[in-house]
Amino acid sequence: MNAREISDVESVAKLKDRLQKDIYACDLRLSIFFAALTSYKRSSVCRPVPAKFVKEEVDYDSMLKFFKNIPPLTEVLENIDTITSDQRELLNWAVDERQYSLQSRPSSFFPTVSMLCGQIQSTIKPDFIFEVTYSPIVQQKFNNLARDHPTVFAYHGSSLENFHSITHYGLQNHLNKTSLFGEGTYLSTELHVCLNFSSVFHILRENLIGKRLRCIAVCEAVDNHAWVKRGETNKTKVPEKYLVATNNEAVIIRYLLIYKYDKGKKWGSFWLIIFGYCLILLAIALYNSSIFKRNF
Repeated sequence: MNAREISDVESVAKLKDRLQKDIYACDLRLSIFFAALTSYKRSSVCRPVPAKFVKEEVDYDSMLKFFKNIPPLTEVLENIDTITSDQRELLNWAVDERQYSLQSRPSSFFPTVSMLCGQIQSTIKPDFIFEVTYSPIVQQKFNNLARDHPTVFAYHGSSLENFHSITHYGLQNHLNKTSLFGEGTYLSTELHVCLNFSSVFHILRENLIGKRLRCIAVCEAVDNHAWVKRGETNKTKVPEKYLVATNNEAVIIRYLLIYKYDKGKKWGSFWLIIFGYCLILLAIALYNSSIFKRNF
């Protein structure tokens, strides 16, 4: 057996092991990568990318064409010896766990997650829960910042296309459109608030977790006012239940909550809640505006 054959055998064994270990976690990783790859913002959100598609610039079109030809993961697992070596290489890259790993959690785990954020009452349950574990290097950076401070848990909502970059590089201020209460990454201890910022994204490939998805990150943040502003004192303009992180390294993702968009689901009451929160935010912004203070 020559070196190339040995490499192929190892590649097959590695991919098979990861798919058998947690195929739904692998499917999510591929789905968020594909969402970034098909996004109109792909030059900023589709990072990192496989080295084979990078020459002077990233060849997104070739990468997309190649990725579309990869079968669904259930078929890959059933016929793992028949897919091409290039397909195995890309799949192994996409599900690589050196930066972070995902582990599926049962839906019964949701009350535990929601209580971390201080929510005791029932709220909108996700269809899938994934625990995120970062590499020792990333975890140590967070531990160093949290050494002399308590931590707090909160949700962060964003479009699925952003999560390929977010899971690899952390929450990034430049991806945020909201700056109503200052620059930074916005989080909230109220899940339904963050769902408003997590738009439904349509995945244009066959997958296991669904084609129309919302994603919410459950984050742990260092409770230091210099890095994370909280709306629980009169010293800040940040509303209650909100957090604004100005230091991205002071926030780390612990869980991903995935919602399948099903037209059969009853989202009416959810949107009423969202509308009410929007009115509250508008009132707060108006109250804090210079025009309001000057005239009233």
